[in-house]
Amino acid sequence: IHFHRVMLDESHYNQSGIITKQSLASLSASHRFCVTGTPIGHSLADLQGQLRFLRVPQFCRSDFWKQNIGTPYNERSYDALQVLRSLLSHVVVRHSKEQTLENGEAMLSLPPRTMETILLSFESPTEENFYKEMENRNSKRFMELRSISPKTVLSHFIELNSMIYTARRACGHPSLVNLEKIHDFDERVAHDKLHKDGLYERPKTIAQAGILEQALENALPSAKNRMREVILTYHEDEFNLMECPVCLEPTGECDIALTPCAHKFCAECIVNVLDGASSSREAKGRCPECREVIRRSELTFLADATGAGEKKIAAMKLEEDRKPPAASLVTANVNGFQFNSKDVLSATISSTTPRINYKYLTEKEKKKQRACCHTLTGTLSGNHAAASSYLGTKISHLLQEIKEMMNKDPKSKCVVFSQFLGALNIISEECKARGIHVVRIDGAMKQHKRADALLEFSSNPDTKVFLLSMRAGAAGLNLMAADHCFILDPPQNTAIEEQAINRIHRIGQTRPVIVKRFIMKDTVEQRILSNRRSLATDRLSLSTAIDGVGIMTDESAPQWAKRRHLHGANAFNNEGEVVNANSSQRLNLLEALFDCSTMTRVCKVYCKI
Repeated sequence: IHFHRVMLDESHYNQSGIITKQSLASLSASHRFCVTGTPIGHSLADLQGQLRFLRVPQFCRSDFWKQNIGTPYNERSYDALQVLRSLLSHVVVRHSKEQTLENGEAMLSLPPRTMETILLSFESPTEENFYKEMENRNSKRFMELRSISPKTVLSHFIELNSMIYTARRACGHPSLVNLEKIHDFDERVAHDKLHKDGLYERPKTIAQAGILEQALENALPSAKNRMREVILTYHEDEFNLMECPVCLEPTGECDIALTPCAHKFCAECIVNVLDGASSSREAKGRCPECREVIRRSELTFLADATGAGEKKIAAMKLEEDRKPPAASLVTANVNGFQFNSKDVLSATISSTTPRINYKYLTEKEKKKQRACCHTLTGTLSGNHAAASSYLGTKISHLLQEIKEMMNKDPKSKCVVFSQFLGALNIISEECKARGIHVVRIDGAMKQHKRADALLEFSSNPDTKVFLLSMRAGAAGLNLMAADHCFILDPPQNTAIEEQAINRIHRIGQTRPVIVKRFIMKDTVEQRILSNRRSLATDRLSLSTAIDGVGIMTDESAPQWAKRRHLHGANAFNNEGEVVNANSSQRLNLLEALFDCSTMTRVCKVYCKI
């Protein structure tokens, strides 16, 4: 079959598998078009795949591309960007929402979008005290690590990010914080005080030893040392801020898979990549990072290093299934809400309102908690238990916003984004108990259930709230049925937040869109938001030197700006010097960042000293 025109939507995905590439290459057409919002997603290989589909002379050949673009770019040659600029100026047309026609009329007509950041102060003393205790503890642990040795700081680099993540959980709701994780981290800090080298030279458990032995058997010779370091320093809930190179989102609570070349991915992402790349019985493909050939059987799942793995996932699902229903058959209408349970103690929506179906600890659970948290202060444990039984500041304000939205316009619907599944669980229970029909999508749902949830939200006028995890719902969904967007905990990556908002504010939307993000005042959330704005300002300072396809065009731009655009913002210090990611240079960077002279700047993100 010969087509007159072939258009490849989301064309940056054309590198996902051998079968896909072969099928696309076999298409015969007179005219070819690629449509994508991110022509370069993970690497320049994405762009080369699209040029191959378009059959651009010379550049569609792998050998020509490698010699003139791939190798020079990897060697950090600025000439490679100049060649790319010349090429893309002839084959790429970029459109944006702000574009206008020759007569000044907007090319894309969208309703207005209103963004509002709501700064909240802790309303409950127990909630505020718990957060302050958390932050004081983080500051103390940070200084302890820094005082041991530079190697210790390097070996705990991911744990420092985990400190931020734990503090952010405390901002959302105290019950999202796992005290056992805090206890485990405290024990590791104490362990490093006794071992000044700060390295874990031997496996500490049988499971870890078994996984290490298996991983080293499959590892490439050049990756064995890196493989050993990752496995021996891995602990649950540490890598949840790592950005997966495939989906470009934080791994969160998902399992992490380690390839034979020691690159880390979401387990689900890399398995899907390998399954889609081969039709043979043994799934195999190329590593999205280094393009090494890898097999599914060679993957190492880091959750198994803690003796968890599939059993842990099955247990979590079983526990979820055993949860009691959020409401009984008894109904009542109080303060504008229809309550489905006579057990609700208060109809108010405040931070001190008791949670629906809050499960108080049994004596056995209290004993277990006391045993595992013996190193924690009594204030921290006490405030955690007390504050967890109430709605909390953020969730109470969210419920109030939903109530006001429904009173103002009964046809309005909203989407609630959160990075924490625990927060979505609480919101779901509270909404159902108040007679508000909700649907949700998270990473654990199968595709047909996702489709059912989307259909329910778009077609049922009584379904007012859609709960989405930022990870599972930020991309690829059409949520134009909503006109309100509530972001409970904004991500560190601005692009992820923008992508989530664009699920609502997109072509076809007819109603004005209102976006509200909730930020706890004088907390790590406000400091992260401030850091995001400073990064945005930094990018804008370079925008005058970059053309419509993202290539540096201003020859008068300073050399550091050219290098920053070529290598990426995260690879530079304040002087614009390139910092590679190998261990020795990363250690030098950390020593500079955590120096007392720069402590104030660093602690704007990590912790408050």
